[in-house]
Amino acid sequence: MNTRLQEQQRQWGRVVWEKPDALPAGSYQTITLRYRAGSLGIDEHGGIRVSFRFVSDFGTLQLSDPGADNYVTASTRPGLRLELSYVSKGNVRPYQKTLFVHVMDGPLWEGDEIKIVIGDRAGGSRGWRLQSFVEEFFPLRVEADPFGAHDYVLLPEQPGFEICAGAPHRYHLHVPSLLRAGEPFALRVKCEDVWGNPLRHLAERPTLAMLREDAAGQSVPVRVNPRHDRGVLELRIGIHLADVVVDGDDLLGDGVNIAARVEGQAAPGSVALTQAVFDQVKRTAQLTFEEIGEVALKNISEPFRLYRVVDEIENHSYITGTLAAPKAEQPNVSEAREPNSIAVLPFANISNDPEQDYLADGMSEDLITGLAKFKDLFVVSRNASFAYRDRNVDPREVGKELGVNYCLEGSVRKLGSRIRITGQLISTKNGEHVWADRHDCSLDDLFDVQDEIVGSIVSTVVGRMELDAAASARRKKPKDMAAYDCLMRGLEFHRLGGVTQTHAEEAVAWFDRALEKDPEYGRAHAWRACSMASLAEWTGNPKHWDECFAAGKRGIELDDNDAECHRIAGSLSLCTHEFDRAAYHFQRALELNPNHAYIVGRTGELHVFLGEGEKALEMQRRAKRLDPFLPEYCRELEAVANYVLERYQETTAVVAQLPRLTRRAAAYNVAATVHLGGAEEIARTVEALLRIDPAFTIAKLIAGEYYKDAVYKDRLVGDLVRAGLPE
Repeated sequence: MNTRLQEQQRQWGRVVWEKPDALPAGSYQTITLRYRAGSLGIDEHGGIRVSFRFVSDFGTLQLSDPGADNYVTASTRPGLRLELSYVSKGNVRPYQKTLFVHVMDGPLWEGDEIKIVIGDRAGGSRGWRLQSFVEEFFPLRVEADPFGAHDYVLLPEQPGFEICAGAPHRYHLHVPSLLRAGEPFALRVKCEDVWGNPLRHLAERPTLAMLREDAAGQSVPVRVNPRHDRGVLELRIGIHLADVVVDGDDLLGDGVNIAARVEGQAAPGSVALTQAVFDQVKRTAQLTFEEIGEVALKNISEPFRLYRVVDEIENHSYITGTLAAPKAEQPNVSEAREPNSIAVLPFANISNDPEQDYLADGMSEDLITGLAKFKDLFVVSRNASFAYRDRNVDPREVGKELGVNYCLEGSVRKLGSRIRITGQLISTKNGEHVWADRHDCSLDDLFDVQDEIVGSIVSTVVGRMELDAAASARRKKPKDMAAYDCLMRGLEFHRLGGVTQTHAEEAVAWFDRALEKDPEYGRAHAWRACSMASLAEWTGNPKHWDECFAAGKRGIELDDNDAECHRIAGSLSLCTHEFDRAAYHFQRALELNPNHAYIVGRTGELHVFLGEGEKALEMQRRAKRLDPFLPEYCRELEAVANYVLERYQETTAVVAQLPRLTRRAAAYNVAATVHLGGAEEIARTVEALLRIDPAFTIAKLIAGEYYKDAVYKDRLVGDLVRAGLPE
C-alpha cells in the first residue's frame, strides 16, 4: 500500500468488508460494512453515508420493519446512538440513492467502528434483493463527514461485489433469420436465468438434446417448445433496434435486455417487434403486421409500442425497394447501357417539416411517370430509384448498378403556399453536371413546373422532341391543388396498406378527402379502388369489394389517359374473370406508360392467366431490366410462367434463386417437384411451404389464381393434392 493511501486512511478512516463471491442477480443477500474511524474521529452530528447508483433496480432500503425485505441496521460502541435515514436523492448523480448514518450523544474516537448490515435477517427479513441484471462490479460509494459540516470526503478504498446470472431458467435457440429451403445452418442454444441474463459459465454446455429432454420432462421452463405433430421447434422471436456492445461471444446493452423482454410478448411460433424496428421494415419487409399496442416491459422504465408479424404480403401496391438484394440479382454491369437511360433519385425534403416528405416523393414519382411516357427514353422504375433514399451515393455508382447514363436528383422546400424545386441532371459516366435549374412557384403552379422540368431533361438527353411528344407528357390535372395534396398523402399510406389495417383505412380516408375537393379526379378514384381492395382483404367485408369495383370503374370514366387507372382496372377485371376487358386495360396502360416496371410485371401476370407462358416470361424479363430490385412477389411470376409451360425443372430453379421464398412461389415449387422428385424431395418442399403458412390450404391458394382455361388450375390442384397438402 502506498504512503499517501496509508495517510488518508489514518486520517479519514477506512471501510472493511468481507468481499463475497459473485452473487446471483435478483437474489436476497446480506451485506455487512464496517467503518473504522481515523485520527480525525467523527464529531457528534457527523457521520458517514453509503450511496448507490440510481439506475439500479435493487430493493429499496427500509428502516422500520425488521421482518420485511431490505431491512437495514447499524450499531456502534455502547453509549452512542446512531440515527439512520434513507433518501432517494441524497447525493450527486449517478450515486443518488443514499443511506445516512449520523453519530449522536457523543463522538467517535480513532479506532471506533460503525457496523452497517444491509439486508439484516435477524428479525425474519429475507435480506436485501439485489438488482436483476449482471454487473462485474456493483459499487457502494462510502464517504465520511468527520466534523458534522455536511462536507463528505470519499474514502480511499470503496467496497463492491460482482453480480452474476442466477440458476438456469430458460433456453433460447439462436437461428439465422433468412434461409433458403433445405439450406443447412448452425443452431446455438443459449441459457438464461429468470431475469433474462445469459449464463456464461455452465457445468454442461446446453445442447438441443438437453433442451428436448427438459421440455419433455417439464423440469425446466423453456421458450422453445417442441411440436410433436411434425417434430419441429416453435420459436418465439423478439426484435429491437439499438446499439450493442460486443464482448467476446456476447452482446451487451439495454437493447439486448429490451429484445429479451419483447420476445416474452410473442406467442410460440411468432415474431414480435418494437416501433423502432417496425418503422425501418414496414416499407420493404413484405409482411403484414398487427399492432399489439403499448406494453410495459419488465424492468424497463418506459412502455414500448409493439407489433406482431401476421403474414406475408403476396401481392399489393408497388413499394420502395432495398439495396440488400443478393449479388446474383444485381444488374449486369458489363451490359451496354441504353443510350437515353435515366434514373430519377428520390428528391430530398429540406423543409423544416418532415411531414412534407410526401411532397418530395410525389415530385419524384411524377417525374418518373412523365419521363416514362416518352418511348425514346429508358426510365428506371420508382422501386429501383427509391432504393437510394436517404443515401449519399455517387451518381457513377448509380449508373453502374442500374445501367443508366444519367441520373436526376433534386430537392423540394415548402414555405407556406410557396414551393422551391431544384433539379440536377448528372452524367453517370463521369459525374459531371449536364443541367441544373431552380424553380420557385406557388403550389397551384406545381404541375406547370413539373412539365418544364420534364421538358428540359428531354431536350438535354434526347436532343430533339416534337411538341406533341412534350404535350403527351402532361397528364390530366385535378381542378383543386389541395386534391393533389390529399392524393399524395393517401399514396403514402396506401403503399403500406398491406402492412397494417390502419394504413389501409388511412389511405381510403385521404382519397375520400381528395374526392371531396375534386369529385372528378380520376386517379383518386382509381387509387381509392386499390386501397379498398387492401381493406377488403383485411376485413373480409363484401361491401368493401363493391366499393372497390365501383371506384375503379369511375376512375376510368373520368380519366381514360391515366396508365395507373387502366392498370388498376385491369387487375380488378382479372378478379371477375373478365379477361378481354383485363387485356384491354393492361394494353392501354402499357401504351400510356411503357417503361413502368410494375405495369409491365402485372401485364405478365395477365398472360400467365391466359396460358401464354412465353409472353409472360418476356414481360417479366423486361420488368426486371427496368427494375433490378423487383420484390419477390413480382419475381415469382417467372416460376409460375414456367409451371404453366410445364418446364418444371426451370420452375424449381427460379424458386431456388429467390432471396425470400413467398407462399405462392413455395406452392408452385411443390407442384413442380411432384413431376421431378421422389417422396423425400416432395416432403422437403411441403415442409418449406408449411413453414411460411402453417394454415395453408389448396382452396385458399386457388382463390387468387385467375386462370382462363381450367386445365391449368386443375393441374395445379392435382399436383398439390398428390403432394399431400390439405384441400
